[in-house]
Amino acid sequence: MKYSWDNIRFFLAVADTGSLSGAARKLGSTQPTVGRHINALEDATELRLFDRFNDGFRLTEAGNDLFAVARKMSDAAAEFNIRQAGLAELNGCLRLSSNHQCAPFITQVAPAFFSNFPNVELEFLASQRDANLSQREADLLIRFCIPEFGDLIARKLAVMEFAIYAHSEFVEAHPACLTEQRYGMAEWVHFDADHLTEPGEKWLARTLKSNAILRVSNLHLLQESLRSGIGMGLLPCYLGDRDTSLIRISEPIDEARSILHLLVHRDLRKSPLIRNAMTFLAEQFSLHSQILLGSPPPAPSARAAE
Repeated sequence: MKYSWDNIRFFLAVADTGSLSGAARKLGSTQPTVGRHINALEDATELRLFDRFNDGFRLTEAGNDLFAVARKMSDAAAEFNIRQAGLAELNGCLRLSSNHQCAPFITQVAPAFFSNFPNVELEFLASQRDANLSQREADLLIRFCIPEFGDLIARKLAVMEFAIYAHSEFVEAHPACLTEQRYGMAEWVHFDADHLTEPGEKWLARTLKSNAILRVSNLHLLQESLRSGIGMGLLPCYLGDRDTSLIRISEPIDEARSILHLLVHRDLRKSPLIRNAMTFLAEQFSLHSQILLGSPPPAPSARAAE
């Protein structure tokens, strides 16, 4: 009997997280898809692998026996992928994952990337979920926080500053937003719960005196919401400062300042492609470090008058 590796991969995720929803988040999938893979594996093995409870999934005795074998299969597959990638030259596919706040910067330096790596396909994922480098879900990872899994090497890339921005019409209609009174106003746009561990969102939670009127899942939606004029929000300075429809209404927020790290699996760093890509990214972040730190804000009253 041949078993689908995809089914086994989903089996491991459910066993690790204890639920279909947790496995879906871990794998970037959906709950129904996870459920179909589990049912397919149970049908193929003719075994009940999980007991289903209201509070989650628990491995049965048979499931526990297969879990140990499946984990070895997963580890072996990850080792194979890592060693294979380490033998690659400067061609093929590079998988890069970054958080939402860094994603627009990566797209801005993409032309320079392709000039340096003309034979490389770049697969870029913007997500708050930490891709598992041991499982080759990504080759390189850019994050504010260093994940607590895998045999990873971290390299500091840059410091990213954040400030408060709003549309010029909003500033005209709500002059109090230019003062400390803004923290008592309700017209704020936040990220959703997936971002709560980030410095900026922690600062907002401590500082604001009311709930947000809107919560969004990614940086693009946040910026577009501010452009619509519905309220204020925290943006990376490199992004907000170049948006001519927005006004920076604060200095960079010290408590929101974030350090970007570049992460790679220890074995994968030996790959010529990975090593050169890491050097390229470090150079680009260094070259644009002042933009990431934010320039002095223009006078809000003058831009609002425009």
